[in-house]
Amino acid sequence: MRFASHRDIARAVERGVRRAGLPIAYSAGFSPHPRISYAGGAQTGIASEAEYLELALTGQCASSDVRDRLDAALPSGIDVIEVFEMTSGQSAGRLDALRLEASDWEVVLPGVTPADAAREVARLAREAVIALRDGSVLDLGAADRETSPATRDDSLPSVFAELSAKFRAGEVERTVSYYVSLGNDDLAKWTVRVDAARCEVTPGKPAGGAADCVLKTSPELFTRIVREAYVPGPADFLSGAFKSNDVALLMTFQRVFQLDEPS
Repeated sequence: MRFASHRDIARAVERGVRRAGLPIAYSAGFSPHPRISYAGGAQTGIASEAEYLELALTGQCASSDVRDRLDAALPSGIDVIEVFEMTSGQSAGRLDALRLEASDWEVVLPGVTPADAAREVARLAREAVIALRDGSVLDLGAADRETSPATRDDSLPSVFAELSAKFRAGEVERTVSYYVSLGNDDLAKWTVRVDAARCEVTPGKPAGGAADCVLKTSPELFTRIVREAYVPGPADFLSGAFKSNDVALLMTFQRVFQLDEPS
């Protein structure tokens, strides 16, 4: 059922109603259609616990009889769970009589933690607000193409070049040095020095082997910090995925390079 479209289900129900011989009512006009209404049909690719619909009949039928006849006429896998007669009165013939007030959705993203998903949703929401502020609409398809591996250089020199371009002057009063270690390879070790007016990003360990702040993580996580405004959480620190000797200077690093804004 997940990969059947709403229109496929509607066609199956219409054929089932005819096979069951139910006295279905038809709309008026040049091209009459069976009067079958659906409440919130699921999109293609979405599995639901149940689908709700309303049949308008021209004659009186027992609910149990409609259920049994329609269930027998529908294809295997489409089962009629319950049928009830909509009460007469103001809500008769209207889907609000089904008392459907809301839908609960569950999205399963293999390999993605709830925290990561929440951050990505927050990032997209922020980009959408910025787009509206600028008089446009966020194009998610274009955003995916811009950040796809096929069109974006994920090498560390490219990431650090982006970091350098995000530097904002006037955020520190004295020179601060950072040693960024992203693995055991020599190419995974970088030194970042900032002062009030400029920044200097160079590959390798700091001169003299010491820095004011040490940052150790993976290339993948650091890339997300630079490009996606990812903020390491307690789980990252506790698991050892992100390490540092000075949290206060980490916050300065985020402010100096505007890492609260995705690139």
